[in-house]
Amino acid sequence: MRARCQSWRFIGGDIPEDRHLPVGSDHAAWRPCRAHVDDGQIRCRDCTTSLLTCPNSKIRSALANEPAAETWVLEVLATDGDAVVVAIARGRLELRTRTAAPTSAAATAPMPVSGHNPWS
Repeated sequence: MRARCQSWRFIGGDIPEDRHLPVGSDHAAWRPCRAHVDDGQIRCRDCTTSLLTCPNSKIRSALANEPAAETWVLEVLATDGDAVVVAIARGRLELRTRTAAPTSAAATAPMPVSGHNPWS
């Protein structure tokens, strides 16, 4: 059995920002989604896109702060028009890069074929 999207989809309109939160509270702004998703995913691409384009920066900031946020989502949010959203997304991307990168350049430096270590 395929998994289903567990997200609320922002449908927008002329709804004031103060009615955007909490998510799902105003059914004029939000609709539950039950679209099929791949196993392990919690949100479909359409819902992710609706959250990326939501005019409320608090929603986009929350999306950037999700532990399982996909890299492409963080890359989009890193170019957001809101400085707070950009800072969160860039910070998360930097953290991912830092934790994925080796801890020192010496650890990745190739050893000469002769076995002589030029660094000693």
